Amino acid sequence: MKVVCLIDTSIFCNVLKVPFRCQAHGQVMSLLQDLLRSRCGLLLPMTTILETGNHIAQCGDGHERWNAATRFVQQVRLAIEGKAPWQPMQLADPSLLA
Repeated sequence: MKVVCLIDTSIFCNVLKVPFRCQAHGQVMSLLQDLLRSRCGLLLPMTTILETGNHIAQCGDGHERWNAATRFVQQVRLAIEGKAPWQPMQLADPSLLA
């Protein structure tokens, strides 16, 4: 049975070095490398993507916000294209929620 780990917002913020939300970039990257070596599947929930985008939008410094947003778009795009170490999780079909 394959082990699967969810990437939560705090982890993704550390990966992306989001200002004021990145306290342990080195530790997080080391942990992710260990998980990948152990062939753990990594999933990136849509809520993590939305929350991380919100944290970036709240950065007061426009230059830092732009840099973080650029890293964010790049990583989400790679995930969608299947080129990142994690796979994005899709939201449920809204018609199923009614």
